[in-house]
Amino acid sequence: QGQRNLKTILSQPDPRDDGTEFGVRGIVAASGGGLKCVDEEQLKAQKGVLSHLIKSMGMNLLEGKSMINISLPVRIFEPRSFLQRMSDIWAFAPLFLTRAAVTHDPVERLKNTVCFLLAGLHLGCKQLKPFNPILGETYQARFADGAELFSEQVSHHPPVTAFQVVGPKHLYEYNGIHEYKAAFKTNGILGQQSGPNNVVFLDGSSISFNMPLATINGTLWGDRVAWWSGTVQFEYKRHHLGC
Repeated sequence: QGQRNLKTILSQPDPRDDGTEFGVRGIVAASGGGLKCVDEEQLKAQKGVLSHLIKSMGMNLLEGKSMINISLPVRIFEPRSFLQRMSDIWAFAPLFLTRAAVTHDPVERLKNTVCFLLAGLHLGCKQLKPFNPILGETYQARFADGAELFSEQVSHHPPVTAFQVVGPKHLYEYNGIHEYKAAFKTNGILGQQSGPNNVVFLDGSSISFNMPLATINGTLWGDRVAWWSGTVQFEYKRHHLGC
């Protein structure tokens, strides 16, 4: 029954072309890998801010310092908080998590869960910084297929967000807790959403995974290139599967 209803559950792709290469304005593929920012207005504004910080604090103080505790001018922010921003990379939940939920093949379920994460990572490479949510701030949204998203800022120092995505007809539940970390490095920024990620299905089984590291180079000189690195581990304990 689940397979027969799959076409009615999945959201259809938008046929309109937004004129971008990856669905993110000002971002193109870098020749050596990763995604390159070509929005000159954003680059100029951000380099000016970082140059000012280095002059006032010194490179030694800036190296490794958390971005969370530094006040930055509003011109380098986007008009959203991190609660909204973090859900950008979940755009493919209606496609891949629904497919994972309706299949009875554990290998296919694991494969589709992996695809869910990897397919949306490029949507997290936006260059403007989101605002830090205030303690107790909440965000609710609904995907095109009816899946519902709930998130709340449960800690301010350190900044921690709890979230839950409930699929249509409760086919799956994606939940977790993320602590957002970001620090300066020489000519770059390192970031990570640290914490557990769990996809729970109707049969009670679940797949867990961690998020990769985010790296941005070229904050002061050279091309501005963003990519994901590190190791992501998926584990499907009930069926002794992982990758």
